Amino acid sequence: MEKGQLNFGEFASPFGPVWVCLSEAGVTAIVLQPAEVKRVKRDLLARFHGRLRENPERLAPVIRVLEQYLEGKAKEIALQADLAGLPPFQQRVLRILQTIPFGEARSYQWVATMAGNPGASRAVGSACAANPVPLLIPCHRVIAKDGSLGGFRGGVALKKRLLALEGYDLP
Repeated sequence: MEKGQLNFGEFASPFGPVWVCLSEAGVTAIVLQPAEVKRVKRDLLARFHGRLRENPERLAPVIRVLEQYLEGKAKEIALQADLAGLPPFQQRVLRILQTIPFGEARSYQWVATMAGNPGASRAVGSACAANPVPLLIPCHRVIAKDGSLGGFRGGVALKKRLLALEGYDLP
């Protein structure tokens, strides 16, 4: 892959179209809402100062892994995320989210405490909302302290479907 180049592709899933982008270092974006793709492309170009190239062949192994998860055939997404250019607090939060096991959920407050700032639940929510690689970094596994689902960029209905896919007992 050419230095500074971002490769992208799209595939159909049981959850609708999924757009994926890959840098030299890992997955830079997963978009579950088609209306978000244009904005995400702009953000990626600003974040990586590279160029975007549609390259389904380069993305094929990544797409296979994501398809397996979205079809309920895999409990793990063994891909590397490229979080370069994101603010340090957001990177810390996203790394913590990666420790939440498949089929389980943790509260925003739990994540804030793990990030070293127990009062930062809202900031954790903002970091989750700005997660560039949902699924790979499972922000859908973060819920409110009272057990309610909280928000999700793709909508609460999608969050419920992802948690149900993982066998999480919804309230």
